[in-house]
Amino acid sequence: MLYSRLGFAERSHLFEYSILVVFLHKALKERAIQDKNISKPALYAFLIAFLRGVLDKLIQLFLPSRVFDPIDILFNGFAAFMSITASMVILWVQKLFSKD
Repeated sequence: MLYSRLGFAERSHLFEYSILVVFLHKALKERAIQDKNISKPALYAFLIAFLRGVLDKLIQLFLPSRVFDPIDILFNGFAAFMSITASMVILWVQKLFSKD
């Protein structure tokens, strides 16, 4: 229901930040496997995606045709959080059923 009530801009943010955080998580997990220096790849993926959203909105402060909206920062963070949580749950379920 939430998805159907969102405007185009919010839906595009949902897709963009979902894809960004999943790719970041996969890359950081691979780096953690190879180097063993990254302890919490999901947390780092979320933080990077969230900070990227903050940076994007701060840049909009200086562009005359754009509007800075702090609600967008929260929405971007929420989209990243939902996506990383769903990704981790899917991976957990896959591991759970692959042990058979």
